[in-house]
Amino acid sequence: MSAVHTQDFVASTSKRQGFRSPAPRHEVAPKKRLECRIQEDVHQTLELAAQVSGRTVTDLVVAGALREARETLANQQVIQMAREAQICFAEMLLNPPEPTEAFKKAEANYKRLIRPK
Repeated sequence: MSAVHTQDFVASTSKRQGFRSPAPRHEVAPKKRLECRIQEDVHQTLELAAQVSGRTVTDLVVAGALREARETLANQQVIQMAREAQICFAEMLLNPPEPTEAFKKAEANYKRLIRPK
């Protein structure tokens, strides 16, 4: 089997068996620096937590800050979506759409079955 055929065979067999090929290599984005001044007791707490968790202080702080940032953004999105839903609901109450044929049929069935005259 040639090298090209072997690669095709491995790729197709891997996909069928649920294996994933390694992700293509991308250039690593440049890192940014973030500095902050904190009280000594806060720093000691962070160092202790990092040691206990087996991470560096930087890893601990970045993970915590990222978690908080994502939660803040998610909450803001929920608030924004809730406001948009309120506006949409009020709009539908004030200006209801015309009933569709399916609605008219369901209404007639309801009146015939549930509320006969």
